[in-house]
Amino acid sequence: MKYTQSRSHKKKGGKKIPWWLLVVGLLVVLIVVGVVFLGDDAQSDDAGDVEVVDVAVGDEVITDILDNSFEQIDLADPDGRGYMGIARRGIENNLYTHVVVADLPAINTDAYFYEGWLVRPGVLQFFSTGEMFAREDGKWGLVWEVQERDQEEEVVDFTRAIITLEPRDGDPAPAADHVLEGDFEVDVEFSGLLPF
Repeated sequence: MKYTQSRSHKKKGGKKIPWWLLVVGLLVVLIVVGVVFLGDDAQSDDAGDVEVVDVAVGDEVITDILDNSFEQIDLADPDGRGYMGIARRGIENNLYTHVVVADLPAINTDAYFYEGWLVRPGVLQFFSTGEMFAREDGKWGLVWEVQERDQEEEVVDFTRAIITLEPRDGDPAPAADHVLEGDFEVDVEFSGLLPF
């Protein structure tokens, strides 16, 4: 009899609370707390102006903090040689910026160079974004910028990014060997980029 009384957890003058009611109450509290915390996390992610982006280029992951208004695309080798890269574009403080990071093979830079191009699809219009430079991490990089007031045309209309392998022969036309290609969105409406 004594054993039965001690298992009932009865207190003198009090009522026993069923164990299942305690479990249900605890679950309700956990659900409410979870909804409050998850709701705050979702709101804070949407409201932020920056994001952390991990980009795989070759075997390496590049982590950058980008303004949400920067668009990023993958660049691929149209001939299937396994070359790859990323390209970004965006505007901040009236400065349009186009950046490329690529995993390309080493070349004899006395005889050849990698060059970036932006192309307007459907129209034979393009311009050079310059010669790529060898980075310390073994990748190739390119940074091209122009102020809004210095633009002759709407740069955002040039949505195809191309990297070519160029001979150092003084010819300003792009070479036929496209080592990387990729397309930005045609109707990009990220903050501050449209219109020029």
